[in-house]
Amino acid sequence: MKNFKSILFAVLLVAFVGNTVQAQEKTKDVRKEASNKKIENNINADAAQDAKMQEMFKKAKAEATTAEERAMIEKKRIAYEQSRANNGKAYGKNKGELEGKEFGQERAALSKKKLYEAYNETRAAEATINESSVRIKMARERLEANKSTMTADELASKEAKISTAEKELKDARQALENQRKLIKEKHESLGSDN
Repeated sequence: MKNFKSILFAVLLVAFVGNTVQAQEKTKDVRKEASNKKIENNINADAAQDAKMQEMFKKAKAEATTAEERAMIEKKRIAYEQSRANNGKAYGKNKGELEGKEFGQERAALSKKKLYEAYNETRAAEATINESSVRIKMARERLEANKSTMTADELASKEAKISTAEKELKDARQALENQRKLIKEKHESLGSDN
C-alpha cells in the first residue's frame, strides 16, 4: 500500500510539473510573438510616417517659388532625416578598461559633476541677474530725477529701453527658475546627498 501511494504521488507530481512547464513555454511563446508584432507595427508605422513626410517635402519643394524656399525646405528635410536617425548614446558599448560596477560608478560621478557645474552656472547667472536688476533700478531712478531736463522723445526712448531691459530681466529670472527646477529634479533622481 505504501508503494502504491508513493507511485501514485510520483505520477501526479510528474503530471503536474509537466503541465506547468508546458504552460510556461506557451506563455513565453505568446509573449515573444506579441513582442515581435509590436516591433513590426512600430517599424511599419515609422516607415509610413517617413513616406508621408518625404511626400510632403516633395510637394512643398515643388510648390516653392524661390531658391531660398527650396533651400529652406531641403534643410528641414535633412534635419528631419537626422532626427529620425538612431543617434543613441550607446552607453556601455565603449567602456574602455572599465567593467560593470566601475563603469557605472564612473558614469554616476560624471553625472554628478555635470550637475554641480550646472548649479554653479545658475549661481553665476543669479549674481548677474541681481546686478542687472540693481542697474535697471538705478537707471529708472536717474530717469525720474532727470525727467524735467529731457525732451519727450529722449524720455520715451529711455523708458522703452528700461522697459525692454526689465522684460529681459523677467525672462532671465524665469529661465533661471526653470533651470533650478531641472537641477533639483536631476539631483533628486540621482539620489545625491550633497
